Amino acid sequence: RVALAAIVAADPGVVRGAAQAAMEIAMPEGFEELWEDFKIPLGPNKGEIVVQSRVQTKEEQELVEGVASGTHKAQDVVSEHGERFAGTGNGWQVFPSSIFLAQFLSQCPSFVKDKVVVEVGCGMGVAGIAAAKAGAKEVLMLDKDPTVLGLAARNAVDNGVADRVKMSEVDWTDRATWPKSLKMCDIIIGGDVLYNEAVIRGLVDFFDEVLTDQGRAIVVDPRERYYRNYFREQCEAANFEYKTMLETPELFLVNILRLRAPDA
Repeated sequence: RVALAAIVAADPGVVRGAAQAAMEIAMPEGFEELWEDFKIPLGPNKGEIVVQSRVQTKEEQELVEGVASGTHKAQDVVSEHGERFAGTGNGWQVFPSSIFLAQFLSQCPSFVKDKVVVEVGCGMGVAGIAAAKAGAKEVLMLDKDPTVLGLAARNAVDNGVADRVKMSEVDWTDRATWPKSLKMCDIIIGGDVLYNEAVIRGLVDFFDEVLTDQGRAIVVDPRERYYRNYFREQCEAANFEYKTMLETPELFLVNILRLRAPDA
């Protein structure tokens, strides 16, 4: 177990380089947790990403496995244990959606090579780090939890991509937190970010604000989530094309393509 230092708040909307964020953003005072090196293979001849991740408690593992096996309904778990899976600390572990997205980008680097990439709900930064390793020109990692950004920044440094990665504390449901210096990006990526209707509405608004003409978003969502139809409706209402690009027994990879340039 490691005792973690006092938190230095990451001001909403302020963009920091990964190396700077790794030094400035720490964990809540007195918090002790069990951490481990989590190794993520990126595919043949693509190497791996190694990140610090919190070990799930036995209860959390049982809840997640119960949803996957059908023993528990996702709606019931969210209703009864929503606070456990929301707010500060929710992103301190690596989720399957982020691993799948990282591996996809590593195997299909043309989606991000030489492009400006934004990762929403970055958590440990796995997908953003993979995008940087796949040749992205610049990666901006966003999360509303500053403690997550501190860990993601350290992971970017440890994986040798800090020179192309920046961080910002952003709640995309709150425009006041959107960075004033935020520039248009070529692609937005996110794993397991479709967890309620308010978040989805804010996410689509964010897409509309920052994606370039013919920009795209790639989102990976667990099969047990039940908001994809609502997400599709919101995307199409905002004049985005929604298509399922890949599907596995556990996950959906969705491609969102802008059909028009943003208003001048």
